Amino acid sequence: MTSGSSWVDRLAAGVAMGFSRAVEAVRGREAEIQLVISAFESVVPDGQAVFAAGPVSSGIRCLALLREHRVKSVSELITCIGEAKFIDLVVQPNLEDGHRFAAALRDAGHAYVIFTGPLTHPNWRFDDYIKVCFRLLENKCKSIHFNRDWEYSRGSVIEFKLALSLGLPMYSETGSALTPRAARRLLERAKESLTQAAVEAQVWQTALDALLVEC
Repeated sequence: MTSGSSWVDRLAAGVAMGFSRAVEAVRGREAEIQLVISAFESVVPDGQAVFAAGPVSSGIRCLALLREHRVKSVSELITCIGEAKFIDLVVQPNLEDGHRFAAALRDAGHAYVIFTGPLTHPNWRFDDYIKVCFRLLENKCKSIHFNRDWEYSRGSVIEFKLALSLGLPMYSETGSALTPRAARRLLERAKESLTQAAVEAQVWQTALDALLVEC
């Protein structure tokens, strides 16, 4: 075997090993997602829960910081101010708002309230959390309730689109029905704010397009 072929063989073996590890990582995340969903399935009856949607790692607080530091994405913002400060200024206050909102829903008489905000995993990607939310909305929830300023949250806008496709009743933070007209007005306002800040807003446009199709 020549040195050239040996180098190629080692490279091929390294690529194969890297691919195998990547596949195992994906399989591992999928298994973890199923475990989380199974945990909800063990305690929440099908179609009996309300879903509390609201900002976690985005939202109006995040947008204000993006504008202040003149950056266009969360990753750039974290690089600019540091992860600890991002958590203190965005994630933690958003979670506190979410917990208060979920508690208010329980106080209003809802026996099962799902708030996925505290769910975190160091190896999960954004799409992994959305998979969990979709399964819960599809199988466990009878309605979805949106907290204040939800329209500035990437995750909440995706949850809105999912709930729209599932035909779930939607409500605002006040408990009033979230009509397609009201949702469109909120989404258009948020999209305009994001566009003015030069932040990518395709998720918002997709939700607006879905309103045209579904309503």
